[in-house]
Amino acid sequence: MQEQIASGQVEISELRGKMTVKLKDKVLFAPASAGLNKEGKTALDAVASAFRELKGKNVVVAGYTDDVPLGSNSGFPDNWALSTARAVDVVRYLQSKGVSQAMLGAAGFSEYRPVVPNNSAANRSQNRRIEIALTAAEGRRSWRLRRSRSPARLDSGTRRGEVASGPRVFPGS
Repeated sequence: MQEQIASGQVEISELRGKMTVKLKDKVLFAPASAGLNKEGKTALDAVASAFRELKGKNVVVAGYTDDVPLGSNSGFPDNWALSTARAVDVVRYLQSKGVSQAMLGAAGFSEYRPVVPNNSAANRSQNRRIEIALTAAEGRRSWRLRRSRSPARLDSGTRRGEVASGPRVFPGS
């Protein structure tokens, strides 16, 4: 991954225990496309190599766009769909390279989390990006339907093998 960092294709930062790998969109994708290009696959090969043997981590791939509306020929209805499709494509590629699918997740943020104002071509380029966040995996919860006299609802308050006793009150319910 050193080569990709030295060439400016990849940036790595660490803040409050979260490591983030940032890749510029032009490294990974053609404009208004979610298909990974050759250069992008090479950069992601280095990421996958670094992440392949990790245990007890979460890897969340986030897609971001600028605020320019997509043309009707893009194949995407809006920047939400494009940012999410790009994140999912990266997740699938990392999985194909041996990164555990149990660690992987994808999110699309469209144009709504810019790192700089979208007021110039250079700034819009910075906002079109993929960020891969690596964090410690917290205890996993098992979501399941719980039987009760009231309508069925999801309960995350019990651990596997435990039986829920009495009513549970959740904020907002």
